[in-house]
Amino acid sequence: MMTEMESNYYYESSASENQEDDDDDPEVALTFRKSPHDLKLWDSFQDPPVDETSASSIDSKLINQLIKLMKIFTYWFVLVVVAISSVLSKLTFLLMTSNVVENTRTSYCDTKLSEKRLLASISTQQTIAWQWAVIFAFSVPEIGTWIRAVRLCFFKKIKNFGIKEFGIVMIAESFHVLGICLLAFAVLPEMDSLQGAMLTNCLCFIPGVLCMLSRPYDESKIKIKKILDISSIAVQVLGWLIWPIAISNAGGKIWFLPLAVLLISCRWWENFVTYCSPWEPIQYLAYIRDKCYDSRYKIYAIIAPYKILLFFIFTSITTGTTFDNFFSDFYENFSNHTVKIMEIKPMLKNELPNFDDVTSEFYSSTLNIKSYVIWWTLLIHILSSYFCYIFGKFACKIQIQIFSFSLPINISVPLTVSTLIILYGMRNSNVCAFHGFLPDYIFFHTPSVEFLFGYIFKQFIWLWVFWIFSQSWITRHLWRPKGMRNASTEKLFILPMYDSLIIDQSMAMNRRRDEYEEFVENEIDQSDYPEPENIIDAKAYAGNQSKEGVTQKDHIPQIFVCATMWHETKEELITFLKSILRLDEDQCARRMAMKYLQIDKNQIDSEYYDLETHIFFDDAFVSNKNLCESPEATPINSYVKLLINNVEEAAREVYKVKIKIPPPIKIVCPYGGRLIWTLPGRTKMIAHLKDKNKIRHKKRWSQVMYMYYLLGYRIMQLDASPERKRIIAQNTYLLTLDGDIDFQPKAMTLLVDRMKNDKYLGAACGRIHPIGHGPMVWYQVFEYAIGHWLQKATEHVIGCVLCSPGCFSLFRGRALMENSVMKKYTTKSDQARHYVQYDQGEDRWLCTLILKQKYRVEYCAASDAYTHAPEGFNEFYNQRRRWVPSTIANIFDLLGDSERICEVNNNISRLYIFYQCILMFGTIIGPGTIFLMMVSAIQSVFLVDIYDAFVYNFIPLIIFMLTCYLCKQKFQLIAAFIISIIYSLIMMAVMVGIMIQVIEDGLFAPSSMFFLTVTFQIIITGLLHPQEIHALPAGFIYYVTIPCMYMLLTIYSLFNMNDVSWGTRENPQEAAGGGNDAKIQKRQTKLQKFLGFLRPTTDDDEEGSFDISFAGLFRCMFCTHKKADTTETQLLHIGASLAEINSRMKNLEQKLASEIQSENDTDEVMSDNDGLEDVPLMSKEKEKSSNLLPDWLYDPDLCEGDTETISAAEEQFWVDLIEKYLQPIEMTEKYKENMQNQLKAYRDISVFAFTMSNALFVLIVFLLQLNKQYLKVKWPFDVQNDIIFDQSTFEFTIRQEFTYLEPISMLFVGFFGIVLIVQFIAMLFHRFATISQILATTKIDWYCSKKVKETMSSSELKENAVEIARFLQKPRPEWEPIEDDDDEISIAKRSRRDTIHQLLLQHKKQKDWSNLETNFKRELFKDGQLKLKKLNLSRKTISILDDMRKSMAEFKRKKKSLEIVNPYMASNPSSYSLATSAYSDKDSFTIYQRTSCRHSSPIPSVVYSTNLGMNKNDSRMSLESIELGLSRKSVNFNGNFKKKDGPLLPLKSALKKSKTEPAIAVQGIDNPSFVNDEIEMHEFGNLNEEDEMNFDESDQSDDGIIEIKIHENNDEKVEKIKENEEKDEKIEKL
Repeated sequence: MMTEMESNYYYESSASENQEDDDDDPEVALTFRKSPHDLKLWDSFQDPPVDETSASSIDSKLINQLIKLMKIFTYWFVLVVVAISSVLSKLTFLLMTSNVVENTRTSYCDTKLSEKRLLASISTQQTIAWQWAVIFAFSVPEIGTWIRAVRLCFFKKIKNFGIKEFGIVMIAESFHVLGICLLAFAVLPEMDSLQGAMLTNCLCFIPGVLCMLSRPYDESKIKIKKILDISSIAVQVLGWLIWPIAISNAGGKIWFLPLAVLLISCRWWENFVTYCSPWEPIQYLAYIRDKCYDSRYKIYAIIAPYKILLFFIFTSITTGTTFDNFFSDFYENFSNHTVKIMEIKPMLKNELPNFDDVTSEFYSSTLNIKSYVIWWTLLIHILSSYFCYIFGKFACKIQIQIFSFSLPINISVPLTVSTLIILYGMRNSNVCAFHGFLPDYIFFHTPSVEFLFGYIFKQFIWLWVFWIFSQSWITRHLWRPKGMRNASTEKLFILPMYDSLIIDQSMAMNRRRDEYEEFVENEIDQSDYPEPENIIDAKAYAGNQSKEGVTQKDHIPQIFVCATMWHETKEELITFLKSILRLDEDQCARRMAMKYLQIDKNQIDSEYYDLETHIFFDDAFVSNKNLCESPEATPINSYVKLLINNVEEAAREVYKVKIKIPPPIKIVCPYGGRLIWTLPGRTKMIAHLKDKNKIRHKKRWSQVMYMYYLLGYRIMQLDASPERKRIIAQNTYLLTLDGDIDFQPKAMTLLVDRMKNDKYLGAACGRIHPIGHGPMVWYQVFEYAIGHWLQKATEHVIGCVLCSPGCFSLFRGRALMENSVMKKYTTKSDQARHYVQYDQGEDRWLCTLILKQKYRVEYCAASDAYTHAPEGFNEFYNQRRRWVPSTIANIFDLLGDSERICEVNNNISRLYIFYQCILMFGTIIGPGTIFLMMVSAIQSVFLVDIYDAFVYNFIPLIIFMLTCYLCKQKFQLIAAFIISIIYSLIMMAVMVGIMIQVIEDGLFAPSSMFFLTVTFQIIITGLLHPQEIHALPAGFIYYVTIPCMYMLLTIYSLFNMNDVSWGTRENPQEAAGGGNDAKIQKRQTKLQKFLGFLRPTTDDDEEGSFDISFAGLFRCMFCTHKKADTTETQLLHIGASLAEINSRMKNLEQKLASEIQSENDTDEVMSDNDGLEDVPLMSKEKEKSSNLLPDWLYDPDLCEGDTETISAAEEQFWVDLIEKYLQPIEMTEKYKENMQNQLKAYRDISVFAFTMSNALFVLIVFLLQLNKQYLKVKWPFDVQNDIIFDQSTFEFTIRQEFTYLEPISMLFVGFFGIVLIVQFIAMLFHRFATISQILATTKIDWYCSKKVKETMSSSELKENAVEIARFLQKPRPEWEPIEDDDDEISIAKRSRRDTIHQLLLQHKKQKDWSNLETNFKRELFKDGQLKLKKLNLSRKTISILDDMRKSMAEFKRKKKSLEIVNPYMASNPSSYSLATSAYSDKDSFTIYQRTSCRHSSPIPSVVYSTNLGMNKNDSRMSLESIELGLSRKSVNFNGNFKKKDGPLLPLKSALKKSKTEPAIAVQGIDNPSFVNDEIEMHEFGNLNEEDEMNFDESDQSDDGIIEIKIHENNDEKVEKIKENEEKDEKIEKL
C-alpha cells in the first residue's frame, strides 16, 4: 500500500507503472473529454499555423547533416589514428630495444661497395644513448601522471590514502616496472623484432586468472566461460615455456621471459577483481580498489617519481651500465658516434651453416655518425603513444569505442607483424632499400631463418594465433562498452595514465570493465560512508544501512519544471507553453517506446525521465480593490487569464492541429489557488496562483516555495528509508525557467546527461540566446555570445561557472538540500547588502551557495535556449541596474570566503580565485579604463591636445554622475541616452582613425596588432561556433556602444543601488484581452511615440510650482507634486463606505448560511482521483452560498473545470511553510524609511569607493602618460630603418627608430591581452568538449549505417524506438491529406488542390488527436503495415516491429473477454452486494459483483470472500487498498463501509475499464472490520498472465459463481485457511 506521502512524490506521475490501468483499449483509455464536432460546415475554413524558422524551431537540417557527416569522418579518422599511432609506438619501441645491447650487428648499406656484404656494429656510447631513449619513453607518461596528480592534490581536495592500499599499489607497480625493464633490456634484445611484437600478446596472465576467479557461481553459461578462461590462461603460459626453448641461438637472458611477462601483467589487477567473486581474497582486493578510488592521485603523486627512479635502477642492473656511464658521459652519449663497418663472407661446407657463427672479416672501417636518429625515434614514440591514448579516450567518450578503439587496439599487433614482414622482405632483397630514410647502420633484429615456412614452424610462430584469441577473450569487455556519454577519465580507465612501451596492451587492460557495473559509485556503494553533509546523508549513513526499499525506478530522473511568471505578454506565454508541450510530447514518446516497443520490458531506457511542470504565478489576483466587485473578492488578473486561454492555442501551433485540452482542475490552497492541466502526453502542468496578501511575492520566494514543496514535502516526508530518499534526491532535478523561454527537449536532456556524468554537479546552464527586435537586442546578441564563448567557457574549464541563470538551468535536488543552501536561501533581507545580493541577483546568490559546498556548476554550450531580451533603452538599463550590483556583491562574497571554498569545493582552486580577482579589478576600474581610452582616441583621431581631450571627456561624464546622484531616474536615462549617442559617433570616428593608422603605421604597430588580434580572435571564435555565426555582424553595435555599456551603465547601476525594484515589467502594458483591471491607454503624439522609449510612463496628475513649456514641444516642471483632485477624494470616500456595507452584508450572509448548513447536513460527494469519473456537482449558486469558496473559482474562463481539494497533510505543510518563511512582509512607514536610509548609505559608500578607485587610477595613468618619455617600453615588431647619406664624408648612416608602448597602451596590451589569451585557450578546450558531446548524442541513420545494422535489427529497433513512438503519436494536421484506402480518400489524393473537396472530407473524417497515448495505440494496433518510410528503418527491423504488433494485438483481443457492468448505467442497485459466505462461519463475508462475459451464459458473478476476524465492537468496516492485478494479482479498492442499516456509500474501484463508483450493501454482518489484505485465488478463480481476469464457462460453478478468496497477510491465518480448505476437500471426497 502506497502511503500518502509516497503518493505525494509520485503526484500524478507519468511513469509507465501508473499507466498500466489504461492499456486495454485506446478508445477506453482516453481520459480526455471527447468533444463533438463543434465546427459547422460554414465555419470549416482553416488558417494553418506557419512552420517556425526562428529561435529554437529554426530549420537545422543542413547543420544536422553536416554533424552526421562529421561523425562518420570521426569514426574513420579516429580508427586510423589509433591504429597507426599504436603501430608506430610498437615499432619504435622494438627499434630501440634492437640497439640497447653493446656490439649489436646490423646489415650495412654502402652504395659504393654494393657487392660486399657488410655489417655495422654500434659503439658503447650509442648503446647507452638508446638505453636513455627507453628510459625517457617510459618516464614521459609517468611525469604526466605526476603533474596531473600534483595539480589535483594542490587545487582539489583529495582524500588521504591508507597504508594497505598504498602498499598493494606500490608492490604491483614495482613488479610492473621490473617486468618492463626485463622485457626491454633482457628479453627483447635476445629475440628478433617479429617475435618481440608477437610476445606482447602474452601479457595478460594475471588479468586472466583474476577474471576467472571473479566469476560468480550463478553467472549464465558459467561452464563455457570457465573453459575459455582456463584455455586462455593455458595459452598464455604456453608462450612462456616454449619460446625460451625454441629460440636456440638466444643467450641466457631469454629465460627471464616468464618472469618478465608475469610481472608486467600485475599492474592491471584492479580492473579484474569484483565483489561478485566467491573467493574472499578477490573480494578484499576489490575493497582495496575502491579505497584507492578517492585517494589515487595522492598515491600516484608519490608512486610516479618512485617508478621512474626504480626503472632507472633496474636498467642499470639489467644492462650492466654504471651510473657514471649514464650521467658523466651523458653529453658524449648523444653526440657524434663512430660505427664499425666489417665485411663478412660465409665459409660454406657440406651443409648450410649459421651465418652468425661462421664468418670471416675481410674489410673493416669506421664511420662517424650523428645521433639525431635517436631523438627522432624517441619523439615519434612519445607522440604516437600520446595520440593513441588521447584519441582512444576520445573514442570512448563519444561512444564510438567498438569501431574506433576496440578494433584498432586488437589489430595493432597483427598490423605491426605485417609491417615488419614487409620491411624484412624489402631489406633482405635490397639492403639499401631504406637508404636516405633510415640510417644505413640501424634496423630491427631480423629473423635468422631465410624461409617463411621454416620460420613459422621452427620458431613456433603459429602459437601467436592462439595468443591473439587469448588476449581478445580476456579483454572482451572492449566489445561491450556500457559507459555513459562523455564520461570522465576516471570512469573510463582504472589508472590515471598509459604505459607508452606497450601502449595497445596498456589501453586494453586499463579500460574499465563494465561487465558487472561496479566502477565506484560512492554515493551509493561506499562501505565507509563519508561525513554526512545533510540530514538525508546523516540518516542514510546511520547504522551503515543497505539499499532498503530502493528500486530501479528510483534511479529514473524526475524532472520538475519550475517556472516563475509575473507580467508576461501573450507572445511570451505561448512561447513558454510550446516549450512545455514539446517536453510533454518527448516524455510521452519515451514512455510509449519503453512500454510497447522495447524488447526487454524490465529494462529502463537510460534516457527516460519523468516530467511534471509547475508554474508559480506572482500577483495572480487583482490587487486593486477598486476594480473588484467587493473588497473581499479575489478575481484572477488578466495575465493568468492569458495563460488559461492560450494553452490550446500553443498546442495547436506545436501539433499543427486543433487540440482539445481538458479545462484545469481548480484547487483552493493556503497561498491562493492551483490549476492543474493534463497535457496531451498525460503529464501534469500545475499553475500555483500566489496571492500576495497570503504569501510573500517576488521570484526568490517563489523559488523557496517550489524547493520546499518538491524537495522538502514531496521527498523528505516520503514513507521510505533514508537511503531511498537519498537516491531519489540524487536523481531529482529542478529545471528552472522564465515565463518567456523557448527551448527544445534535447536541450534539457543534454543537461541531464551532464548531471549523470558527475555526481557532484549541482547545477548546469545552457547557451542563452536573446531574441527580439531593435538595436538594443542586436547589442545583447553579441554581448551574450561573447559572454558565453569566452567568459563562461573559461569559468567552466579552469573552475566553475559562477552564475547559472534562472531562465534556463538544471539544479540537482540533492545539491539544493545541502546545508546552508535551501535554508540559507530563505534568509529575509534585513540589511542593505542583503537587498542587493539576495533579492536583486537571486540566481547568482543561489549558485554562490551551491559553490560554497562541494558541488560544481557547469556550462553546456550544446544546450540552446532562447529568451526575450529588453528592446528599449530604458528597460535594458533598468535590468542591468539590478544585475551589476548583485554580481559585484556575490563575487565579493565568494572571494571573501575563498579559503574555505577552496578547501571544501574540489573544483575551485586558488588559481581560479586569482583569475576572478583580476576580472573583478577590471570591472571596478572599467569606467576609468574606458575614459582613458576615449581620451587617447580623441587625441589621436581629432588631433587635439591631451588636456583638451581629457576635458572633453570629463565634462559629460561629471554631468552624468551628478545627474545620477541628484535627479530622478527618468532624467538619468535621458542623459545616458544622449551621451551614448555622442560617444557612439565618436567611436565610429575612432574606428575610421584606427583604419587610417593601420595603413600608415603598418600591421606591426602596437595599436594595429592589438586591434587586429582582438578582431581575428573574435572572428575565429565565431567561426568555431557555426550555429551562432550570425552574432558576428552585431559586433559593430557592440563596438560603438562600449563607452555607453562599460562606463555609463556601470555608473548608472552603482548610483542607483538604493533602488531595489525589479526594473523590468514594473509598469507593463495591460495584457492583450485584459479583464477587469484593463486601463485605457493614452493617446500619444508622433514625437512622444518616437521618444517613448527614452522615458518611463508618467502620469498627468503631477504639477510643478514653476512650469515652463514651449508650444507643447517640451515642458519643464520644477518642484513637482501631485495635483489636488477633490473628485478623486470624494470617490475614494464613497468607495470605502460601500466596502464597509458590503463587508457587513457578507458577514450576515455567512451567518445565515452556516445556520442553514447545520440544519441540512448532507453527504459529501467524492470524485475519483484518477479522473475516470465525472460526478455531478451542486449548482454554482448553491455551492457558492453554502461553502463560501473564493469567487475566482467561478470565473467564466474556469467554469468548466472541476473543483478539488488538497490533502490535509499538504494543506498543513503550506500553512506551516507560510508561517515560518513566507509570511507577507508588512512594512511600516518607519521601517521603510529606515531601510531606504540604509540603502542610500550603502549606495553612498559604494559610490565613494568606486569613484575614488577610478579617479586614482585615471590620475596615475594620465600622469604617466604626460611623462611617457620616462616610462616607455620598446616595441620590437615595428622597427623603421632610416638611411642617411652624408655627402661631405660620403658616409651612409643607418638609424633604427623604435615604436614605444605608452602607459595606456601598456595597460591594454598587458591586462586585457593576457585575459583574452587565457579565455581564447579555454574556449578551445571547451569547444572540443562541446563537439565531443554533440558527436556522442548524434545518431547516424544514413544508408551506410542502415546496411550495417541489418544484422542487428533488435539494436536498431532499440535506438529508433523513441522516434517510432514520436511518429506514431504525432497528430495528423487537418489540412494534410488523410492517408487511407477508401475511394473517397483516393479521390482526395487526386484532387489535393481542390480545397473545398478536401475541407468537406476532413469535416467528415476528422479525428480527435488530443491524447498522444491514444494516437500511438490507434496507429500501432491498426490493421495493415505501418508507414515508417520517413524513419529509414531496415526491413528486418520493420519485420520485428510487425511481429511485436501482432503479438500485442492478439493479446489485447484476449484481454477484452471481460467487461464489467456499470451499476449506475445499468440502474441495478443489487449489482454489488455483501453477504456471508455459504461455506464458512459468520466471521467471513462475500462481495458479489455482476459481470458480463462474452462467451458465457448465464452471466456469472465475481465473488470476493474473506476469512477474517471481525471486531464486533467496531461500528464500521474499512476496506483499503485491496489489490487484484497483473504481477501483484490485486485490484485497488478504497472506501468505507458503514454498518448494515446505514446508507450506501461510494467505494472507489480501480478495476480494469471500470469508471463507476459502485454502491456496497452490507448484508448479514454486524460491524465487520478489516484493513490491508491481500488476495489469493480460490478454487474457481482464474487469472490471466497479463493481469486480467478472464472467465469462461469452464471456470464457473454450477450456480454461475466464480470465487476469489481474500485472506489477511498473516502466516498463522493462512495456515488455518489452508487447513480448513483441506478439511473441506476431504469432506467433499467422502
